[in-house]
Amino acid sequence: MDGIDWRGFLASIRGDVCDFLTTVLGIAPSEGGWNPDALLVEAYGVDSAGMFELILWVEDRFGITVPQEDMELDNFATLGAIESYVKKRVTRSAESIQKDS
Repeated sequence: MDGIDWRGFLASIRGDVCDFLTTVLGIAPSEGGWNPDALLVEAYGVDSAGMFELILWVEDRFGITVPQEDMELDNFATLGAIESYVKKRVTRSAESIQKDS
């Protein structure tokens, strides 16, 4: 896992999530662009159905499983939180695969 370009990977996550918010949920960024620290619910009006759809999309897009106990706002409140969560889950999955190899 040390050889992964995390900066590029995190930028990809952010870009993909922003594309999802725009194309699927119909949400446009504010004038200054997407703020990675802005609360998706407050700043961009993502409702509970949109948040659930986002979680399902994250699972599909990044090949991870979001366990029931992780389906909390802290993990998906902001773009930055989503990036951190996906990185954590991808790292765990890769470590699990390496152990099994």
